[in-house]
Amino acid sequence: MPNYKNQSGVLLLLALVMTTVVLSGALILATLIIRESRVSQISDKGQIALYATESIAEDTIYEILQNGTDPITLDGSSGSFSTGATWSREVSTETNEFIYDYIPSDRSEVVNLYHKDKDNSQAELTSVDLNWSSGTLLQVDAYIWDGAALSDLTSLQTFSCSGGCTASVPLDPTKAYSLIFTAAGSAVSKAEP
Repeated sequence: MPNYKNQSGVLLLLALVMTTVVLSGALILATLIIRESRVSQISDKGQIALYATESIAEDTIYEILQNGTDPITLDGSSGSFSTGATWSREVSTETNEFIYDYIPSDRSEVVNLYHKDKDNSQAELTSVDLNWSSGTLLQVDAYIWDGAALSDLTSLQTFSCSGGCTASVPLDPTKAYSLIFTAAGSAVSKAEP
């Protein structure tokens, strides 16, 4: 017959250890579930913000292209969506600048001065000013946008300079262009069309 007097309290100790293990596992599982729930909520809010931003950007483009609204009149407008997201619109009157830190030799960069969804998308530019810090030849070519397709490639000008260069490319303001800047011969650095 077994002697149970020597084993007193072992069952209680075993029950206490098992309870601690089960509670620790439940606590870890609850922590993971709460963390994933928070990440999911943040992701949902981010998605709402993205859709709100896209919606306002599309609305702005529609107002300008389809309704002929002057962009300056859109400055400062704001509102909210049914999701609770709020928005405000700020219009900048600064000129557009494109900066290419480096154009490798015999490679090109393209700047589109038209809107492909608008038939009469003239750039209304009389010239494009260029600045670059190094590179001997900068070739400027263009495709002309007629509202439906791009024309054949037209060579506009090739500029030769040894550094600290500035040039201007004359444009017809009644046409829309896709300009191609090519570093001919050697790489071009800090190009600013």
